[in-house]
Amino acid sequence: MDDRLMGKLVEVEITGTTKFSMFGSVAKAKSPTGNKALNKGAVSGARRRSKSKKQEEEASWLNQWMYRISVVVLALAIGVRVVQVLYMHFMKSAASSASPASPQQSLPK
Repeated sequence: MDDRLMGKLVEVEITGTTKFSMFGSVAKAKSPTGNKALNKGAVSGARRRSKSKKQEEEASWLNQWMYRISVVVLALAIGVRVVQVLYMHFMKSAASSASPASPQQSLPK
């Protein structure tokens, strides 16, 4: 593969075909964006915008607030589940102690 064609739109001329493949030659290659290609190993990317001190403080406060709320909601959910488990345990033990040991004991004599 030709490294000069990487990232380019290529028009090819089909010169031959077989049952499962085609042979061709490059007719024209162009950059899809029109920008000059980067050097090998160069990394592209957007420039970082620096936030103002006020924007950073607002984001920090919001993140802290959301974190605290989520911890409180999680603690409440865990507390509700613990109460449910304990309630079911005590209801089951109360129901088993109140019920007769055998069906014959509950019959009138």
